[in-house]
Amino acid sequence: MAQKVLLVEDDFFIRDVYRMALEQKGYQVLLAEDGKQALEIYDRELPDLVLLDIMLPRLGGMEVLKYIRKKADKTGKTPVIMMTNLDTAESVEQAMELGATQYWLKSTKDPIAVASEINHYFISD
Repeated sequence: MAQKVLLVEDDFFIRDVYRMALEQKGYQVLLAEDGKQALEIYDRELPDLVLLDIMLPRLGGMEVLKYIRKKADKTGKTPVIMMTNLDTAESVEQAMELGATQYWLKSTKDPIAVASEINHYFISD
């Protein structure tokens, strides 16, 4: 069965480009366009990995990350990679303190490279 990746991105174009790259690599892609929708999908689908933007409508990425980490007792520690263009030391530090697995700048990451690089973040059964 394909690994499930929850992609949380409010920009349709960026979301679609990443979706295509991830699907080409054989991942099952779950899409959320805001933080509230991300929480609903996370609870329902229990994805194997989350690619999470920070600047989101309705509920920001840091709040989504906090929620996922609180659920870790029940769901295990799902890898969460922050995918953002917010390039401040404070945002990187906050994300890592909250338990982000990685912090990647979208402007420096090619979607096809991301689809290839995430493979080693999946938790083996």
